[in-house]
Amino acid sequence: MVQAFPLPNPTLMQTQIQCPQCGTPFPAEVHQIVDAQRTPHLKDMLLGGALNVAQCPSCGMATRLASPLLFHDSEHEMLIVHVPMELGWSMQEQEMQIGRMAKAITDGLPPEQFKAYLLQPKTIMTMQTFMEQVYSTEGITPEMIKRQQDQAQLMQNLVTGDKLTQISLIKENEDLIDQGFFGMLQQNLQMLEQNPAPEANKQFILLTNLQARLFTMTEAGKELELQQVALSKFQQAVKDKGGLTYELFLDHLIANDGNESVQSAMMQMGYQAIQYELFTVLTGRIEAAEGAEAEKLTNLRERLLEIYDQLQEQAKEQMDKAGETLSAILAAPSPEQGVQQNMGRIDEPFMHYLTAQLEMATSSENQELLDKLKPIYAMIMSAAENQLPPEVQLINALVSSENEAQMQEVLGQIPPEAHGQVKQMLGSLLERATAENPEMAAKIQQAMSLI
Repeated sequence: MVQAFPLPNPTLMQTQIQCPQCGTPFPAEVHQIVDAQRTPHLKDMLLGGALNVAQCPSCGMATRLASPLLFHDSEHEMLIVHVPMELGWSMQEQEMQIGRMAKAITDGLPPEQFKAYLLQPKTIMTMQTFMEQVYSTEGITPEMIKRQQDQAQLMQNLVTGDKLTQISLIKENEDLIDQGFFGMLQQNLQMLEQNPAPEANKQFILLTNLQARLFTMTEAGKELELQQVALSKFQQAVKDKGGLTYELFLDHLIANDGNESVQSAMMQMGYQAIQYELFTVLTGRIEAAEGAEAEKLTNLRERLLEIYDQLQEQAKEQMDKAGETLSAILAAPSPEQGVQQNMGRIDEPFMHYLTAQLEMATSSENQELLDKLKPIYAMIMSAAENQLPPEVQLINALVSSENEAQMQEVLGQIPPEAHGQVKQMLGSLLERATAENPEMAAKIQQAMSLI
């Protein structure tokens, strides 16, 4: 693996744009260079469609910013650049700007890492072809990209269509509606669930109704619904029992024999509780059974061991990746720079890993390591909070207030003319919290009473 050296002159620009929907002016960041090894977080943003996209703080509309973009991947010896035609640059100006960006890649590069491909960036005429080249470094083919694009378009058409249109679209495009499609739908539902705005609540209900229709009309939906029903029964049984026992776990695994997706999902849910004893209990049942029942349980044990090995391998890969990310953050010139450069790699497994490292450092009284890890944790949490829309940050501040005085302080920052909107948003959030989180519901009611 090529050692990654920091970019000596990363081309990050600050620009002022005006929202094309509501006219609000606001600042935005534009990145012109993405280096797979030196700025992996930017590559993650590029692959996720979030690079050089500015979201209006007032209406939430996302706007893609036109900018030249150079992508470098030393492991694949790829150096490509795309200059949008709408910029209207002359050939001379294009060459000058491409040369400037290419120089930022080569400046400071150790001589042993300089190769011939770096002398001439390959110009790509369209953004679609540019992205196909970037995706190819991840093993993603144009056919796979086309399917994802078709699924995203289908999702948009279903969301905006009425009942009859939805039914027609589902029948015509069932081949596109698979587990990945339901994954996209679930991501949208989760984002809407976290947004207290009334409009988000309406969209949440619309997507929930669409999901129910997909469950009944598609084979993938029917399979997923059966899985959710089985998992719901499993969760309820664990709750009724007061905790997960090996016997209970095994009963539900056996009850879903033949449905590997359900069994795999149950194993994932109970992964932390799976110990050698689970397989000991199963072996005991095998020894007590006879004939076809013994054979059935033996086959189940083999499948469960295979699933368990896969889960262990996945967990190891996630922890190894998290360890590499934390090492990269710690090796940066400053915690701020380390977090910023690796933000695209910070996910739920990483946060579990970081929390575990903090706990170990605390128990071993390793103050030196604690002094390094605590600022990193605080910066990540702050960055996550800052990425939320302003109204969501406000609601979070209200419901996390420890007493009425703190709530009054937060409310004092809200202009009187916005009180009605805030109260409406809190009311929308209260509907969900009442059933799921009584403690939060009580805080929301308290905040509403103060407005």
